[in-house]
Amino acid sequence: MKRKKIIKFALQSLFVVGMIVFLYFMFRGSYKEIFNTLKNVDGPLFFLAVLLGNAYYFVDAYVYWSSLRREKYRVNFLRCVGISYMSAFFNVTTFGVGIKPAQVAYLHRKGVDAGKAFGILSAPYVFSKAAIIIFALVMLFINNNFVLDNFSNTFGYIYAGVGVSLFLITVIILVCSASWFHRFVGKIADFIFSKGKLSKYNYNETLKAYMGRLHDASVVIIRKPSMWAKYVPINLFRMSLWYVIPVILIYALGGNLGDVSFSEALTMTALMQLLVGAIPISAGVGSHEVVFSLLFAVVFGKVMAGSCMVLYRLATYYIPFLISILDLFILEFDLRNVSSE
Repeated sequence: MKRKKIIKFALQSLFVVGMIVFLYFMFRGSYKEIFNTLKNVDGPLFFLAVLLGNAYYFVDAYVYWSSLRREKYRVNFLRCVGISYMSAFFNVTTFGVGIKPAQVAYLHRKGVDAGKAFGILSAPYVFSKAAIIIFALVMLFINNNFVLDNFSNTFGYIYAGVGVSLFLITVIILVCSASWFHRFVGKIADFIFSKGKLSKYNYNETLKAYMGRLHDASVVIIRKPSMWAKYVPINLFRMSLWYVIPVILIYALGGNLGDVSFSEALTMTALMQLLVGAIPISAGVGSHEVVFSLLFAVVFGKVMAGSCMVLYRLATYYIPFLISILDLFILEFDLRNVSSE
């Protein structure tokens, strides 16, 4: 298991380095202009972007809080905010791998059954993925001509990303709700991992055990139409908080949308999030920067795209990470009080 984690971490690190190298060559010769643009950023507008970037975690917290209330657990909203910010911390420090274990461990210490906690934390992921796909598909339908005119060379890749994302969300839903799919995947895993050198690692049994826990914890939630009707709109609102940020930042940097409508600008961010989700890299480290830069550079130019990308990642990734460090200290203090009771 340690060997597997080391290999995965090495691959993640290699990918991030590759993305950094790509960005270096993409913006080579433009760094001075980008730096000068960033120096003149409008403070209040950037602060608004930061507020929206962090409001995302409060909406996320509401989903956890309402789910816990539905299961008759009393965990107050501020603690759910802390649980939400855990994702920002472990997204950076563990490439996303440690998010769910840390959140489950905290809720378990607060008296929530571990299996229930796993379901409460996992099911919203399905609704979130569904919201990302729905948002992108609606924007593509409304602004298909804009996408075709500006991204004709990559039009096929965009729709391939849509296809991959639809496939992934379908698989996730089946894992969470269909027993027959578990048996099907189990047979494939046995065929691949039960023979030869791989058999000693028991990957097939690990995979089946994980799918079983995910199914048991989330099947009740996933199969309820009322849950979809409630949580998909909430997640659409949550994603819109981030999707509007690039528009704000373009104006904060002294630019404007020009001939691009507000709806078309949202389409670019929605496509960015969709394509990043289709890349099999935990936490989206590196892929966010590259996909954002490539899409926005086509419409707004390299300097504006690079400047906007830096501020966007600050507002949605690095500043929430800094806040999450304080959050971890608060949660640790909270758990110490629980232990002393």
